[in-house]
Amino acid sequence: MKKTYTLALAGAGLLTLAMGGNALAFHGGGVAHCDGCHSMHNSADNARIADTTGAALMKGSDASSTCLNCHDGGGGYHIASANGANTNQGGDFFWVKTGYTWFDRIERESLAENHGHNIVAADFGFAADPTNTTAPGGTMTASTLGCTSCHDPHGQVSGGTAAGTGPISVSGSYGAADPADGSIHGNFRLLGDAAFKTITAAAPVATSSNSYSTSYGDYTNYGTGMSDWCLSCHADFGGAGMHPVDVVVDDTTYNSYVATGDFTGALATAFDA
Repeated sequence: MKKTYTLALAGAGLLTLAMGGNALAFHGGGVAHCDGCHSMHNSADNARIADTTGAALMKGSDASSTCLNCHDGGGGYHIASANGANTNQGGDFFWVKTGYTWFDRIERESLAENHGHNIVAADFGFAADPTNTTAPGGTMTASTLGCTSCHDPHGQVSGGTAAGTGPISVSGSYGAADPADGSIHGNFRLLGDAAFKTITAAAPVATSSNSYSTSYGDYTNYGTGMSDWCLSCHADFGGAGMHPVDVVVDDTTYNSYVATGDFTGALATAFDA
């Protein structure tokens, strides 16, 4: 049941729900240990949650509930607090099941389903978006949206195929050359690669930096391939649609951009995402 909170504020800022973060070293580089997510024969030290079994022997009743067994809560690598207080790089999914009202001459309302990607996680009270029954600009049904719609828990690259790939030894997808020993980079934040579920593009190049603010933790710079990756589910927003994203940008112009109307920068001083 989605709740509504009333805030007596002139305005309210919403957290950006940019899914990210990792659970300490559990996901480091690639796939984690199996029994972190799957129940092995319902053993004494690896019991099913609430004595139920999800698909593929998951420890939650659905994929996102399995993720939230570790990621529910506040602070650190958690992304679903009890009060909306998370300010880490993963945002706070508290807001996608909590609406609120505020007063700006008249009473205004911000609905819970307007606050981000409405994941389905039955064990934790997260339900499908009741307004957008399919992805805006696409055809993916809201009832199938979960953590594993975007993140590949098995950390596979190249669509999970073995052709042309080696074992993952380096965490993150930073656009750099893979190690000389034949191993490869994993995908940043375990982002799904081409042919993973509905994703049709390679995982984007991304970097993580904590230089912006020590109080807010790492933030993410998304680079090459980010738009094409998002268009996997929101195709109508790209190409010849509402906002073309496949236009090649001249490096000189891009690096000179400092702010609106200010093109006096150089690579070292230009806008930092």
